Amino acid sequence: MQKLSPLEKLYIPTVASHTCTTTIYKDKQKKNVQHVIISTYRPPHTYKNLFIKEMQDIIDATQTKAPTTSITIIGDTNINIFNPPESFLDFLVEN
Repeated sequence: MQKLSPLEKLYIPTVASHTCTTTIYKDKQKKNVQHVIISTYRPPHTYKNLFIKEMQDIIDATQTKAPTTSITIIGDTNINIFNPPESFLDFLVEN
């Protein structure tokens, strides 16, 4: 049986994106959401459809918690906007 080095034993899960959500409230009690900013980075060569599903889940959760809030999405999706996949166009149109 081959011995593995510590680096070979290390398991790093692959994620479709790295996302941070910032919520801006209207009041100090943090009860009334005014705006949500979703900042995201999708590494190149990761699954676009998984990234889109993750983003949709975040948007859905935000709209469930604060249905009247506005949402801004910023970041690097590593998707060519001049030749985007149809699933990405659908995502943009629906949201």
